[in-house]
Amino acid sequence: MTGTLCLLCCQNFEPEIRAAVAAEGWSDITVAAYPARCGRPPVTWEELRPLIGADCTKVLVLGRACLKGLHDAPAGWPPVRAVPQQECFHLVAGRTLVADAIERGAYLMTPT
Repeated sequence: MTGTLCLLCCQNFEPEIRAAVAAEGWSDITVAAYPARCGRPPVTWEELRPLIGADCTKVLVLGRACLKGLHDAPAGWPPVRAVPQQECFHLVAGRTLVADAIERGAYLMTPT
């Protein structure tokens, strides 16, 4: 048994991340979303804890400003890796695509 990876992301990008996990057929990954507040205030471990399933053996937290101040996970958590993004949009679009759009004057907006 390889265990289950719990992938936590901002609710703005949850649909895309769920679609990517489903498209790849990754049955050993679950996706859960935390509130989109863009770091005002940042998410906390206490807020993330209810998102972790009992079967999770590893946790991956993706985000940007929302992860500010999120240091080492508290005792009793499965192994955790928090991966701050340079820009949140890099979760669903490559760096070049995002940079080109911004350079052309585009506004990148999320659903909230």
